[in-house]
Amino acid sequence: MKILKRNEDYIGIWYMPQDDKNQLTGTLSISEEGRVSLFVPYGFNRFGSFEPIGIINGLLSTGRKITLIDCMCTNSSISAPGFQTCEYTCSYAIIGNTYKSVDEIRFKSIKTKYDYFNLWLNMSSYTIEMPTVGEKKEIDMHYKMPDIIISGYGEDRMQFENEINFDYDGYSRFDMKQQEWVKFIFSKVRIYTEALEVLEEFAQFLTLCMGRRIGCDYIIAEDIYDNEIEVIIQMSKKEDAKKLSEHDICIKYTFIRESFDTCIEEWVKKKELLQPIIGYFVEAHDREFHIPMSFLKVIQALEAFSRRMRNNQELSEEDFEKMVQRIVCQLEEEEDKELITSILSNEPRLRKRLTDLFIEVNDIFKISRDKRKSLIAHIVDTRNYYTHFDYTLKNKILNSSKIYYTTQFLKIVLKVILLKELGIDQGLINYRISNDQEWLFLKRQLGWM
Repeated sequence: MKILKRNEDYIGIWYMPQDDKNQLTGTLSISEEGRVSLFVPYGFNRFGSFEPIGIINGLLSTGRKITLIDCMCTNSSISAPGFQTCEYTCSYAIIGNTYKSVDEIRFKSIKTKYDYFNLWLNMSSYTIEMPTVGEKKEIDMHYKMPDIIISGYGEDRMQFENEINFDYDGYSRFDMKQQEWVKFIFSKVRIYTEALEVLEEFAQFLTLCMGRRIGCDYIIAEDIYDNEIEVIIQMSKKEDAKKLSEHDICIKYTFIRESFDTCIEEWVKKKELLQPIIGYFVEAHDREFHIPMSFLKVIQALEAFSRRMRNNQELSEEDFEKMVQRIVCQLEEEEDKELITSILSNEPRLRKRLTDLFIEVNDIFKISRDKRKSLIAHIVDTRNYYTHFDYTLKNKILNSSKIYYTTQFLKIVLKVILLKELGIDQGLINYRISNDQEWLFLKRQLGWM
């Protein structure tokens, strides 16, 4: 399928599904980041109205059909002499077919290209032999297209595909590029929003493996009418200031190739519970470091993991209820009883949660009990100081540099916990972390070496 070029304008005829006789000639503009704007004379709204209008259908001069979803007039101008022009933006642009309603937009399959996916796969398709000095001046290059990798994804099927593009002039130039796609083939057709959620879910899995927010670029789907269509999502693509390198990736596909199906099975099974934690994890890696918010975000992530995935009760419900009744029966006033009942909690405190999680991963980090206890005390005091503004704790909290290094350490702890939860071999995790330069640096900065 030929994908629409970015930074291009396309002339077409545009109309609303319920009024296809009223057609306007206008220009569709697609920015480098995938922002879609439609410029038409007069517009589809009544003059001066910026109300959402749902779907706009179009036919480009090239013959391509287009559906714009969640459309809204975001700018309108008029000059004299002249006529009114309107700019419409949309949440989604679907190129390849026109639909009268969003209920029609259902997919049999969907595929995309993820950021840095080739580095994560860690599988080279090229062998090149260069001549040595004095030998015949030949360069032998052999390329073999990789096999399709197939795995289950819940009830659906996921497969890694490749396509090769090359160009040459026959004399002095030969260009060749392999592109990797991840395709999801659904056992039951899905509405387009659900299909896009599957792409995002696997992006979160890759984010965990790579330690950097992973997005996707170019989305191709097959609809229920067997049309191959392109989907453009209205969002700005944020580039990391520092590009990801192969050495930055903690868990590559080749490391878990033998257990990949099991990892994906665990991911699909636990993704609903893990998604909020992954969200915090992504935010911690996505934003510039900020005191205290970056620190508090990672603490939230660890608390959320403990609350969702580990024991969330200090006592059994029966024993806790007996304890509450034993305390409140000593009180006479109903208001006092209500107050004490609302204060008492059966959930572990942050100190207990961190203690348990640190013990769980200490076979990897190997930090002494006293150092763990000291660090946890400082973390709790620092969290309470910035959350509750308890100025009695001011002399007990971590200073700015310690907050930074501790936060970076907690990110690694969170990553290890999540990777273990997906069933990734602990020996592999141990090896990758023990040789991680960031972890070695943090140990020195935190005084653990």
